[in-house]
Amino acid sequence: YSEAALTSLTASNPVMSSGKGPTVASTVVMRLTQNSANEFEYEYDLSSDASGFAFSTITLGVPVFTQYVFAAKGSDGERVKVEIIDANNNKTTVLILLTATYQNFTVNASALIKQIVFVQDRNIGSPLLNDLVKIQTKGLSYALPGALPTAMAELVAKEASYFKAGASLDPVTHFPYDNISGGGAGKYTQPTLIGFQLQILGDIVLGKINTGTGGMSKAEALAEIDVVMTNLLKLQGNGAGDWNLCWKGLLPWLNIPGGTPTASTDGDGHINIGLGDNANLSQSIAVMIGALESSGLGAGAIAKAEAFLSAQEVGYKAFVDGEFGIFRGSYDINDGQFSAYINRVANEFRGAVAFLAVRFPTSVPMSVWGDRFEIKTNSNYVARDGQAITNLAAWDGGAFQNFWPSLRNDESDFIGFRNALYNQLVTQLDYAFQNRIPGILSASLQPGGSYAGNIGIPQMSEANMDPTGTNILLGDIGSTYALAAAMHIDIYAVLGWMDSINKLSGLNNTYGLFDAARSA
Repeated sequence: YSEAALTSLTASNPVMSSGKGPTVASTVVMRLTQNSANEFEYEYDLSSDASGFAFSTITLGVPVFTQYVFAAKGSDGERVKVEIIDANNNKTTVLILLTATYQNFTVNASALIKQIVFVQDRNIGSPLLNDLVKIQTKGLSYALPGALPTAMAELVAKEASYFKAGASLDPVTHFPYDNISGGGAGKYTQPTLIGFQLQILGDIVLGKINTGTGGMSKAEALAEIDVVMTNLLKLQGNGAGDWNLCWKGLLPWLNIPGGTPTASTDGDGHINIGLGDNANLSQSIAVMIGALESSGLGAGAIAKAEAFLSAQEVGYKAFVDGEFGIFRGSYDINDGQFSAYINRVANEFRGAVAFLAVRFPTSVPMSVWGDRFEIKTNSNYVARDGQAITNLAAWDGGAFQNFWPSLRNDESDFIGFRNALYNQLVTQLDYAFQNRIPGILSASLQPGGSYAGNIGIPQMSEANMDPTGTNILLGDIGSTYALAAAMHIDIYAVLGWMDSINKLSGLNNTYGLFDAARSA
């Protein structure tokens, strides 16, 4: 794969389209989505039509080249028929074999190329009838419609300001406060939040996030990463000046009152280490490392990040249950006992758990992400059009457990996850629309109150699948953070909703949208 080698279509006035056959009445599904000026993807489903096919087309208004180089990826073993039509109407057809990572392909024509067609049919030997294909090709025409670019820039600039040194960061550690409510900061934090902070800073350094005029510069973001990583190492260390708050390299939740940080305690006064939150932090740090490596900056910060991750390995090894080969959920430092298990696909830790098995192969067995990871689904939710929707069931039917893993993992590149996430978003938006909720249902702070984990759609809840159980849920609070986490599933739908919510009176402040709001 070489991005630099890809053919640019800029001078050719490219126009994209898609279709299906053998007739327009075919039940074949083809969904074409353009992600940027250099990438598009299409999802197809041929299962309902034995003679059906689907295609995506790039028509070049001004043919200028005879050799076309593009990159493609899909499921391992997936095949795509690529048809190149030149100015003399001669057709060159090649069959390409895909893997789960991008690779380059080159097609030559005998005359200037005027049309490129990517075809899926039953005769080319693909292992799946329903799948996703991604194509990289430079110079496509692309722009978000209407006012969405302005809305996105405004939201990003405001939200990113939370991670700039000031009222929202602890002045000693530079870790972010969990929240600011009623003008006062919740002066505590946790590993997942610190991980998101580092991811955001890494993307600012890489240039993927533009914080706008007066926002954080790349140099400021890089300096902030270095400070945060230095202080994470002080949490692990036990030398002079270190804070020594970790257990086997893993962090508890932290009190950050402005001086020396301390470990948060539960109602019994005990300190607990959560596997999932630490796993999220570890994978976020890995994502940040990738951003810094891609930018060619931050060698010192990368070295600190690698040292921090290496020190966590012994802790993750200790969390693997010797009998079942999966992770325990929590460890109580005071009584020396593990509790709970992490064994559900519909939870916010799934991608990070898989990451740990890959990062630490000699200490974390692949069984932590295997047959004992349970998939719970139901089709209890019926949309306003009368269609029952099959959903991956989180415990309380909330959104963030399903959407958060995609902030660190390209889950939508895999058709099973893609379908599950799409169904979840459609269900959440349908429920919010019918009940006039400014956001989607997910665990969050309650407006004017405390944090509530039991916010979700009852028909989707795993707990509610037990007819003998009692599970009381809040169903009138909409979360904006969970909605934003679904941006990768349908940017137009999500950004449109967020722009509308942003225009409602009293739902945002200096740092952007509030965590959640209740329906009127």
